[in-house]
Amino acid sequence: MAIKIMKFVTGVYKTNTYIVYSDGIGIVIDVGEYVDDVVKTIQELSVEVKAVLITHGHADHFAGVSRLKQFFPSIAIYMNFNDIDIAEYTMYQLYLDIYEYLYNSFRVEKDLKENLYDFNSINIKVIETPGHSPGSVAIYIPDINALFTGDTIFAGTIGRIDLIGGSEKDMVKSICKIYRTIPINAIVYPGHGLETTLEKEHRDNIYIKAILDSC
Repeated sequence: MAIKIMKFVTGVYKTNTYIVYSDGIGIVIDVGEYVDDVVKTIQELSVEVKAVLITHGHADHFAGVSRLKQFFPSIAIYMNFNDIDIAEYTMYQLYLDIYEYLYNSFRVEKDLKENLYDFNSINIKVIETPGHSPGSVAIYIPDINALFTGDTIFAGTIGRIDLIGGSEKDMVKSICKIYRTIPINAIVYPGHGLETTLEKEHRDNIYIKAILDSC
């Protein structure tokens, strides 16, 4: 069965949450704070979700994990450990009134390091892409040429580097690395906003063009 992607725009920060599934097995990439539609869809599709992959430790990308774990307690939670401290800080800053509930009801269990991962028929390649945060990652699925960039690359722009842990130097290196290692025709599924391609951003995105000129 072909790998399919379903996208949900969740929460006040309009975070993109993705269900990626094939042959009844799935993963979820990033989880905004409102996940009832995500839960309903997983149940309707009868998908066994093996893992949540968090692209970076900003709270708008994992605030809904607690709710998701209520329905699917066996899901493994992956995030790059370089963002653990930032995750706790941003959760407190963004969701102070319900911080204890949202953050303390789950723990990141596995380090989402640069490596190959296999979730049954879903094979992924994780690329460490610091810049927006120290532990930012991109997730590439070769079988469908799909690249989930978190808050590193967007349609028409790139991620902020002025937040805690941000680094212009690292962002430049990470974007050069993406374009060096991922096919130019890869479809980009960002953490916010619309889908694009690496090729389109290379052509039209002034920030990407400037960075690639310096690689």
